Order: sequence, then structure tokens, then C-alpha cells
Amino acid sequence: MPPGARQAHSAAVVDPVASDGHGTGNRLPVDEFAELKDALIAIARAIARTSGPQCEVVLHDYREWDRSGSTIVWIENGDVTGRRIGGPTTNLGLEALKSGNDSPDRFNYQSRTKDGRTLRSTSIYFRNRTGNLIGSLCINVDVDAYVTARAALDGLLGVPMEPPVDADVAETFGTDIAEVLDAQIQSAIARTGKPVAALARDDRIAVVRHLDDKGAFLVKRAADRIARALGTSRVTVYAYLEEARSGGASSNGRKG
Repeated sequence: MPPGARQAHSAAVVDPVASDGHGTGNRLPVDEFAELKDALIAIARAIARTSGPQCEVVLHDYREWDRSGSTIVWIENGDVTGRRIGGPTTNLGLEALKSGNDSPDRFNYQSRTKDGRTLRSTSIYFRNRTGNLIGSLCINVDVDAYVTARAALDGLLGVPMEPPVDADVAETFGTDIAEVLDAQIQSAIARTGKPVAALARDDRIAVVRHLDDKGAFLVKRAADRIARALGTSRVTVYAYLEEARSGGASSNGRKG
């Protein structure tokens, strides 16, 4: 994705329509994420140090994307999700890269760590002057202790537990991109409601279509991992992908 010609801008541009088909949300007058990095690091530090060690702040540079998934260029309080600089994007980042959604931003959503702790999260994405996705700033706050304390207080006061107002967002905080991809694959298979051995050809095409929609094929050697999970060959996975992109099989692979 080569940067476009430099244009004069004095503020972020948010256009209703992009003639080149790229997204327009959070468009900034820069070409590369590196131009924002120092300022965003200062903001990340301010957020993390104000909120405390339970608040993780992550910067992803998608212009460094090389299909190996290493997008994290800065992280504060990485122990919250167990990630470090050089770590991967999440499945939501892959989806944003693939979808071209003008506004993939998500605010104050609930997610969970691998060990089940509750997080409140926000992810905002940045585009350059030509509309290409170049990076994101993500905040993950571990609120598990507060959830536990609330449950204890509600029990002491005799107040019935209220159901959560929002469902968990299935976000995978992997230490490498393979972990993120494997979670995507298992989720796609689970959508069919069948074990792998019982999947018909149309089910398998639907699995591959879903993974393609979610950006899985942006990852290096994704077809190999998908083939292993489906018990088939890499060549067959690419055949499924070709058929999925041409409109073959059902749209979601779900039954019922």
C-alpha cells in the first residue's frame, strides 16, 4: 500500500465517501504511523500512569504488517494480557484490516483474557491521508477485582445479580499471531454446530469464507493451519477459498 501524494491539511479529514474505496474514519494528515508514534506513546503513558497497573495501553503499527502479525510497537502494562512489543494484533485488528470498514472503532466493550479475567476495552483505528489503515490505539482495563467485589457486596446486601448489559466481545489476546489464528479457526468451525469429522463440503467452504471475512488469510501460512484444523490439504483450502469468494456454499454455515 504505497502512500499517496502529500496534500496540505491542517486538521484530521473525515470525508463521507472515499472515491478510492478506502475507509475514511479517523483519517489524519500523515502518510505513516511513525509520524504519530511519539505523540501516541506520550498519550499511552499518560493513560496508563493515571489509571494504574490494571490499565494496558497498546499501539499497533499496521504499516509494519508483514503477514507474521507483529504489529505492537509500544505497550504499557502488558502483563494485563501477557503481550510485549513485537507481539501480534488481535482478531479484531485482522478484521479491521480485511473489512475496510470506515469506522471499526469500538468503545468500552467487555472482553476476556485467556485465563477468564474481565476486561473493559476500547480500540480506535487511524488512517492516513489516503484512507489506508495505518495503526490503532487499544486500551484494556482489568476490572475483574471490581466485578468480584461488586458480587460480594450485592450478596451481602441481598441485591440480586443483574445480567451484563453487553455481551462479551470475542477478542483473542495472543502472544503470537498463530495463537490468534487458531482461535479464529476454532470459532469458525464452532459456528457450524458440527464436529470437524461431520463437516460437509459446503460447511467447510462456509468456514473458509468466514475466516476470509475476518482477515485470517492476511496471516502468513494461514492456509496450512486451516488445512490441519479441517483435516485436509492446503490445496483444498485454496479451492474452498476460491469457491467462497465466487459465492459458493451458504453464507454462514450455521444450522437451525
